[in-house]
Amino acid sequence: MDILQLERFVTLAETGQFRRAARVLGISQPALTHSIKTLEDELGAPLFDRSLRGALLTDVGQGLLARARAIINERNRMLEEVGDLQSQAHGRLTVGVAPYFSRRLFPAAVARLLVEMPTMRLEVLEGHSDELRTKLLENRIEIAFCVLSPAIEADTTLEHIAVCTERYSIVARKRHPIHTRSKAVDRDLARYPWVVYDLQRTPKLYAELFKARGIAPPQCPIATLSLPLMASIVANSDHLALMPEDFVWPEIAASRLQRVSGHTLTITGRGGLVWRRGTNRTEALKKLIRHIRSVCDEQPKTRRGQASSVEAMGQ
Repeated sequence: MDILQLERFVTLAETGQFRRAARVLGISQPALTHSIKTLEDELGAPLFDRSLRGALLTDVGQGLLARARAIINERNRMLEEVGDLQSQAHGRLTVGVAPYFSRRLFPAAVARLLVEMPTMRLEVLEGHSDELRTKLLENRIEIAFCVLSPAIEADTTLEHIAVCTERYSIVARKRHPIHTRSKAVDRDLARYPWVVYDLQRTPKLYAELFKARGIAPPQCPIATLSLPLMASIVANSDHLALMPEDFVWPEIAASRLQRVSGHTLTITGRGGLVWRRGTNRTEALKKLIRHIRSVCDEQPKTRRGQASSVEAMGQ
């Protein structure tokens, strides 16, 4: 008998269904069935009565439930106490961050965290939302700061909170021909090639946006998952790109890139913090969450708003 078996037993007892419990635990139903059967064999008694209505606790199961919860709670308290002791000494976190938030919001939060915990160790892995979701599920990172994609919001093994709204702008190089007009209309955007973040999903989004305006979508000959490369290509060619303002602001400030104004393609995406359900929040993790939320709250209100279809890109 081990703690994992007890956690699965408690989850099944609380949900009453193998399928639902497996979904909550993030494992396959056969894996859950095998785990429960092994526990029953070790105890020498059935823990559940199986029926079409679900899984109901037997008398033995009822007796084990309280003990199992006590063992799990004691384990969690022990981990919290050890985590707090470690955090007081130096602290250690492994964090995933989307490139969208890696230039201003996340660094600002980290700077504040290090003032409070100057000796802590922080490992940061960068990736888009789908990559960070996988890292969370594989327990390779403790928390992710990324765009809340539909896959993340639908995953019952994860918890998330929205902390900011990322505004996206269409950008071009400083002396791009599109800037010769005081304001570019939507049709002007379709006359130039685009660099896109994801060849599978982004062109589909563009097609929908332009089709809704009665315009043939632009050509998208270049696709990359590197935002720095996107910015470099746009700065050195006539390609356009839709980019997050938090990432691209240094290029705009340095006059390497310029926002294209006058069109009606206004797009935003929700940024949030994501972690595995049941994650033990150490003092260092609590402080990082607080500082990220604080930095996001201090952003100008014009940068916050309602989410839109860009979330379907899963970036």
